[in-house]
Amino acid sequence: MNKSSEQVVAESHRAQGILDDPVFVEAVDRLEARWIADWRKSADGDPHFWALLRALSDVKRELENTVGQGVIEAAKSRRITNRN
Repeated sequence: MNKSSEQVVAESHRAQGILDDPVFVEAVDRLEARWIADWRKSADGDPHFWALLRALSDVKRELENTVGQGVIEAAKSRRITNRN
């Protein structure tokens, strides 16, 4: 699905809002701390905890990528506007 420039920028702002939301940040921090502690306690370094940490990292990275795409799209729009 092709998104308009405005949609990409709007999604970027929403993604940044999520990343900056204290509730989200606290939840991520608590999950990371819990899963790292549980992983360290596991006798065999249970890969389940590694997979959970990786998934959480993937969610954050996806949000960060969305923010980055919006920044790029906004810069493109500004260049086009400045040419006209």
